[in-house]
Amino acid sequence: MNPKHLFIFLILIFYTQIISSQILTDDKLLKLEPHPTDDGKFIAKFYDKNSRKIKEHWEMWSSVDIINANNFNELIQAGKIAPHGKCYILHKNGKIMLEENYEFGIRKGDFSGFYETGEERYKGIYDKAITGKLLHLYKDGSVKKIEIFENGFKNGKTTNYDNTGKVSSEINYTNGAKDGQSIIFFSNGIKKRKLKYKMDNLISEKCYDNSGNKIDCSPLLIEPTFPGGFKLLKSEIEMINFDFNTESKDTSIFQIELIIDTIGNVQLYDYNFHQKDPLLNIINDWVNNLPTLKPMIFDGLPKKSIINIIFPIFQNKILWLGELTVNNKNTRDNITQSESETFFWEYPYPIASNLYIKVDKMPKYPGGEKALIEFISRSLKYPDFARINKIEGKVYVTFVVDTDGVPINVKIAKSVHSLLDMEAIRVVKSMPKWEPGSSQGKPVCVSYTVPINFVLRKPSLLQNTNSRF
Repeated sequence: MNPKHLFIFLILIFYTQIISSQILTDDKLLKLEPHPTDDGKFIAKFYDKNSRKIKEHWEMWSSVDIINANNFNELIQAGKIAPHGKCYILHKNGKIMLEENYEFGIRKGDFSGFYETGEERYKGIYDKAITGKLLHLYKDGSVKKIEIFENGFKNGKTTNYDNTGKVSSEINYTNGAKDGQSIIFFSNGIKKRKLKYKMDNLISEKCYDNSGNKIDCSPLLIEPTFPGGFKLLKSEIEMINFDFNTESKDTSIFQIELIIDTIGNVQLYDYNFHQKDPLLNIINDWVNNLPTLKPMIFDGLPKKSIINIIFPIFQNKILWLGELTVNNKNTRDNITQSESETFFWEYPYPIASNLYIKVDKMPKYPGGEKALIEFISRSLKYPDFARINKIEGKVYVTFVVDTDGVPINVKIAKSVHSLLDMEAIRVVKSMPKWEPGSSQGKPVCVSYTVPINFVLRKPSLLQNTNSRF
């Protein structure tokens, strides 16, 4: 056979392997198609599983002949397929929400975000990470905010503008943290607050009235509050019906993300559970029946915020294992590039729990918990694609220590990203044998839930940290 004809034949085989191929992944349907003009690439389209409307459109490079449901994520992790070319995320109405360029899995070049009505929302440049000026725009095209980035971190002055074009605030950053002097202005240009930060810690502030006279400072930020406090919040959470989960033999982590608007109305943003579909109507009804909250107050004005509620579930029971912890941080939506103050309301979860039978002796990692933490920290290999694209978060992994001490039935209880999930599973499966648990002197199977926190500086197992999912 002529070598040229052989090449064409192989390409046709490759096309046959991916054309009209449909893969169900979480809440999305993945459809693979040949690229219309480039033989070395293909198109990956993600559709909403329920509405069947397209959500994402990716140009992908490939170095393999066969791509299917069993190897798609593994091929991405191995670097054998990767985004390459124009990639889009779409609004529900089909208009482009985000347009960006990739080179062999790395964001590179110009990128832009758009409002649902089609107007440009922001534009910037990727060079592995956001670098240089990120310009945010109002729908009429006027400047809303200018941020300066260096290697993905804010560095320099961020300037915010009101809708009349006047400066509303100037905030200085160093390596992503508020640092140095920041100023908030009245609409007449008079300084309202002068704040001094040291790596995100507010160390001093001065406040003024709209004539420039110095006054006492009111609190800069007041957290959103649930009516009746956290005791009534717990009662509300107990209204969620988990009866569909009674056959589960593992502890799972339930996480729900709520948007609180400026008058305290609650809107569902997202939720995460190992069985997501059976909860869809239950969670929507639950959110619709929540009372109005007191919104977050920032600099005397109500502002939109996000609340992230996290708690463990065993079968249909919520495990109340201790008091709720509250943390907050400024989070960034990588699709809209908008920032929100996010409050984490997290109830303790079992690091190790007997889920099958009552045990007299829990299983033990060789060397104890400290050795387990060291093993995970030493064994984790940050996936290159996740590292380059600054994908971080806390993955919850459940597994069973069987009667021989072998970790089995390794599953993700709470996902962050498929690449991080797969790495967390790999590490758990590579663990040495444990000392098995026992009941009445006989070895028994015991389940563990382990949180593995992926951070770009030092991935490790952490027991008391919070992160967006």
